[in-house]
Amino acid sequence: KKYTHLGAGFKLALRDLEIRGSGNILGINQSGYIAAIGFELYCELLRDTVNRLKNLPPEKSSLSKQCFVNLGFIRYQSYYPERDKEEGVLSASIPSFYINAENLRLECYRRLARLKSEVELESFVDELRDRFGRLPQPVLNLVELTRIIILADEAHIHSLVLRHDYRLFLETPRGNVKIAGRIPVLEPSSPQKMLKSLISLLRNM
Repeated sequence: KKYTHLGAGFKLALRDLEIRGSGNILGINQSGYIAAIGFELYCELLRDTVNRLKNLPPEKSSLSKQCFVNLGFIRYQSYYPERDKEEGVLSASIPSFYINAENLRLECYRRLARLKSEVELESFVDELRDRFGRLPQPVLNLVELTRIIILADEAHIHSLVLRHDYRLFLETPRGNVKIAGRIPVLEPSSPQKMLKSLISLLRNM
């Protein structure tokens, strides 16, 4: 029903591809794997397999390895101002009231996941502001979370976990990061302040 306008056939085909998969290349069966692992990863695995069958060297992955981040005060879902305020959490998402088109929202998520520096992040934020207007709080939170991932990657941190006692476990190939011989601790405060404190700590590493 959504794709009834003139020229919508291509978008309909893309949507079907995302939902059911690209199918068996040499046959007519639907694979459905794209829905499980994502279109880009599916294409990358397919390309690597084809290169291996052709005895070609594997191409460098376009998907960057990112730090795993687990912060108890971040919610990766829709924005509910009253509930979030009561629970003391931050919603990190791109709400539909900011970008209504689903394909554009997915593209923004995809581009955020590929950013590798704060310069690229700021450029992307300027583009969002120019195209869609002032960034609402959930998008700002998502931007800051992306900033944390970028800073952690630059510091070669592959896992960042905040425990209930506010101890911050920053895992690197050499083990957990310690400051003055101790596991760093975030001062308990509002989620926004803790987010800023975490960014400041990563910048000083």
